[in-house]
Amino acid sequence: RGRAPVAEAAYLAKNFRQAVVNGEDSRGFQQAMRDDGFLSLRDDAERIVRQGITAKAQVAEFLHSLE
Repeated sequence: RGRAPVAEAAYLAKNFRQAVVNGEDSRGFQQAMRDDGFLSLRDDAERIVRQGITAKAQVAEFLHSLE
């Protein structure tokens, strides 16, 4: 196991677009993205650990660096 990319992407899906129009803050954007079915960075990181692509320690280090 090694390093693997973890990504978060957004396009103007219904709820995300409405959050932008409403001037939501980052938490509002994140909630709208979840409502539209997007994976968060944390969700994607946990997914690649479950798939055995990378180690839980690597993900913990990455997520900690975002705080």
